[in-house]
Formats: sequence, C-alpha cells, structure tokens
Amino acid sequence: MIGPLYPLDSFRKCKKYLALLAIGATILARYESVKAQTAAPNSNLAAPVRLEYLVPEECAGQSHFVDRVRSRSERIQFEPSAPKRLAVTIQGRENTWTGRVSFVENNQEPLSREITAQSCDEVIDGLALVTVMVLDPDAMQHPSSGSSPPKPRSAPGPVAVNEVYLALCPYAARYRDLRAYPCAAGGYGTLTAEGARTFVPQTQTRTWAEADLEVEFAWNPIGHLELLFTPAAALPLKRYSFSFKPYDFHTVPPVILRGVAGLGLQFE
Repeated sequence: MIGPLYPLDSFRKCKKYLALLAIGATILARYESVKAQTAAPNSNLAAPVRLEYLVPEECAGQSHFVDRVRSRSERIQFEPSAPKRLAVTIQGRENTWTGRVSFVENNQEPLSREITAQSCDEVIDGLALVTVMVLDPDAMQHPSSGSSPPKPRSAPGPVAVNEVYLALCPYAARYRDLRAYPCAAGGYGTLTAEGARTFVPQTQTRTWAEADLEVEFAWNPIGHLELLFTPAAALPLKRYSFSFKPYDFHTVPPVILRGVAGLGLQFE
C-alpha cells in the first residue's frame, strides 16, 4: 500500500499548491485593483485654489502669473470659489522688487515665501515656481511633455558641525610595532546648514550630539616615524532634516562613518 499512497499524497500536495496559487492570484488581483483605485486620484487635477493677485501697474497681470504656473504644471487649477487661498503680492520699483506668495487653507497657519529680484518679471517667475513646488511637487520631477523641465532654483548649501569631542581609550593591544586603542567617544556642539542657489536663502542652527565608537591604530615602521589611522562610527542622538518644502535637501544619516589618517614623529 505504500506505492499507491505516494502518488495520491503527491496529488494532494499539488492540489494544495494550486489552491495557494489561486489564492495568491486573487490577492494580487485585489491588490492591483485597490492600487489602481487609490492611484487614480493622483492622476487627476490638483485641489483648486482661489487666487488673489495684487501687484503694481508696472508688473504683468494675473494671466501672466497663471501662464507661468501652468507652463510647469497643468494640474493646478484656479477657481474663484475654492476653499484654499493663494495670495500673491509684489512691491518695489526700479531695480528692487519683492514678492510674497502665501498659501492659506481654512484656519491653518499660512505658508509664505518671499522673493527679491531686480525685475518684477523675475519675481513673478520665482513665485510661480514656488507655487508649483507646494501645490504639485510631482511636476518638478515629472514635467509635462509640453513644457521643458524647470531649472533647479534650490540646492543644499554647506553643512558644518562645530563640536567638543572627547574620547576615552582605556585599553591598548600591541603586536610588535602595531598598537590598537579601542575608544568610546562623544561630541556635543552645533549643526549649521546654509541655503544656496535659492530665492530665500536661510541659515539654520541646531544642537548636535553624538555617541561614537572608534579604534585608533598606530604603527612605527621605521624608527620614530609613526603612522596613524582611526576609523569611527558616529551615532547621532537626533536626526535633523533641512528642507525647502516639500523637499528635504539634507537629512542626517542614522550612522556616520568616518576616519582620520596621519603621519608623525614619536619622541620618547
């Protein structure tokens, strides 16, 4: 009876696997259906906004601003009765013009950006770019076929860490002319990020603290000549992000790997 039972058992297993495949196909079909339903609204038009445009007579009119926005995104719509409000104001004369764009939704705190340029047309173009970045950020990465990709107007600037760094190395391992010092270390200070190539450059400073593990290697190949190499792994106690909404230009990584190498003379 063992012989006939083996094919029967194999057939049962095959039926089991076929059933699992059928269930898996059903789940996959449902997942694709749900994915398509949830992705559909993203392909539709963005939420409409009510435009309030107040500029001097020397500047181009509201239709010019709308055209500059739609040249970058065809999904942004302007409707007089929309709950979201987009306020554009420009002031200035001669070679100094300042514009501000504010986004207001219900009773939330308005999000505002200010731009200064030498001409009113430059200010309008900058405000239109900021409008697209906030209302339709996907358009910045995937521009429509009828428009050319906008030139980048914002970029991460220099990021600097100023800190007091202490290391404790209680143990030394030696092998001939090679020495290794495992160390526990830490630093405390400030992290500063500065904006660059943007209409509204800002500098932000945050408190910085880190815990480190490092190993210092020292080798004396010839006489008093000493070679130093110290690999280290730093763990930031808080991960900061610096952004120009809605984009994050710099985010502190969870682990920072670094090393120091040097050459010196040892005197006893």
